Amino acid sequence: MGSVILGSPGWIGFALTLFGAFLVLLLIGAFRSPLPLRWKFLLFGMKAVAAGLLLLCLLDPLVTKTRFEPGENIVLLLADDTASMSVRQAAESSKLRSDW
Repeated sequence: MGSVILGSPGWIGFALTLFGAFLVLLLIGAFRSPLPLRWKFLLFGMKAVAAGLLLLCLLDPLVTKTRFEPGENIVLLLADDTASMSVRQAAESSKLRSDW
């Protein structure tokens, strides 16, 4: 399972203040509306959820996961021990090709 970290944790205070002020304005608007009470609650809830999601986006949440995939950490080691690696060079007779 992953964990959630905030990319912009400095915005938490501002986001909560803004959300609280917006909820107060929504409540004032809901009480002044001539709609039936159930519509007021429904519309208030929908607007509050939408505002909460927008402010959550302001905090930039990031999900981090540790995931191991099969075959991801395979290391291939190739060793060439054929006869051609033992051939001596003409100019440098003391060095083998494998010593390069």
